[in-house]
Amino acid sequence: MYRHGVTALDEIAVTVEIVKYRDGLRRDNRWLREHNYLSPAAEALLNQEVELGIEEGRELSRRPAPTNLLERAADVAKRPFKGFNARGAQKLRIALVSQGYPPNDTAGIARWTEHVASGLAARGHRVHVITRAEAEPTVDFRDGVWVHKVRAVEGGELGEVTAAIDIPGDLAHWSAGVYVELQEIGFTNLDLVSAPIWDVEGLVPLLLSPIPVVTSLHTTYKLAYPHKPDWHRPLYDFNHVQRVIKAEQFLFEKAPYFLGNTEAVVKEIHDAYGVDIAPRTIIVPHGVSVPQMPKTMKTEAGDEITVLFVGRQETRKGFDTALDAALRVCAQVPDVSFRFIGATTEDQNSKRAVHRLQEGASAVLAQRIHIEGYRPDDQLAEAYANCDIFLAPSRFESFGLVAIEAMRYGKPVIAGNVGGLAEVVEPLKTGLLVDPNDPEEIAQAVLKLVHDRNLRRQLGNAARQSFLAKYTLEQMVEGIEAAYASFQEVDTSSNTALEEVRS
Repeated sequence: MYRHGVTALDEIAVTVEIVKYRDGLRRDNRWLREHNYLSPAAEALLNQEVELGIEEGRELSRRPAPTNLLERAADVAKRPFKGFNARGAQKLRIALVSQGYPPNDTAGIARWTEHVASGLAARGHRVHVITRAEAEPTVDFRDGVWVHKVRAVEGGELGEVTAAIDIPGDLAHWSAGVYVELQEIGFTNLDLVSAPIWDVEGLVPLLLSPIPVVTSLHTTYKLAYPHKPDWHRPLYDFNHVQRVIKAEQFLFEKAPYFLGNTEAVVKEIHDAYGVDIAPRTIIVPHGVSVPQMPKTMKTEAGDEITVLFVGRQETRKGFDTALDAALRVCAQVPDVSFRFIGATTEDQNSKRAVHRLQEGASAVLAQRIHIEGYRPDDQLAEAYANCDIFLAPSRFESFGLVAIEAMRYGKPVIAGNVGGLAEVVEPLKTGLLVDPNDPEEIAQAVLKLVHDRNLRRQLGNAARQSFLAKYTLEQMVEGIEAAYASFQEVDTSSNTALEEVRS
């Protein structure tokens, strides 16, 4: 073994002693957990700290030591100074909340949470993700991230709080379950909590936590409501949707900090809720990884044009108008095909659009419009790489992650002129903007690019450059790291939100 790079003891003998020491600590932790002094989460955390400490000690022991005080001082002077947070640690300790988390859930918030968690962990921060347990609660250490799968909590010590907040019971109990797990981790072991606005997941932590709770902005219930016809059923609307919208209103009025992804969503929230959250918001655009181009990537040598749509089969995503536009395009030009990739839903507008395709299109046209359903990531990447035009006529998006997923492959994007999409896609520079409610306008935009190969290439190249300049995963993680570092300085001692709920 070494001490500062110099052989000191036999490495096998040292390893034997380290194993004895580690096993002894693990036995102690197990005894504490079995006698209810430690939770399973705390035991797992302590055991991991032991492993990390051993590895750090081994690494430090192999480094050469400065031979005198002057060398030590010179060595220190060369090191860049790193600022300390409020608790004296150089790295942040963060809990991210998301009901869904890959690989079981690959929806937008779940995928974003995974990107943020893994990116921050790779930069040396301690990251916990609290997500729903499908079966028994577990705590796993995966890719540098603590993943806590927990259950909702009903009643108990938090019964008074969940009864006081007027949101659907399942959402209140989930938010309470998140808070209980935060207690298990220990608020002294965390600098901040970050939870999405969707389903007001962070509401109970916001009311009770002694540390800052950041709300990340995504699509809200109120912003999605006009484009969710199935939500307008009277009982569901009254008992679920309107109660969540009321809680969103409270959260926008009282939450101290927001993490936004576009200026557009901040404006939409101001218009819809009458609350200006801009002074409490830091904008960090979403980002995705720079891809390795698939070996099967399509070149422009082929004559057939492929138009790709990626998104759930629902009204908000513009699936219905995209499908109607596909019929119009295929009726006018012979060498264009459409691929629709995304999970099916119970959305009635979308079902009617599929019915129109099945009833109204000839067999020849129908063969050129492919509704494929969900596809795993590797197949989705090939679909992006091998399309010629990407279509995203959403009626609302806080950001529009699919747009930058297409832009990173150098594809021109036709997007709905709404929300974050209108901020991400620059008209006649990286794509075209259209009225998402007008299938004829969408069809004409597709035809414009179908008939102009040079324009497709020009917009696609600019889209790739825009992605590299603004929307890479590394840029997003750096921005969120800086935002969280500033958020964790907030003084939470004057949090009066709980008293206002009770009153």
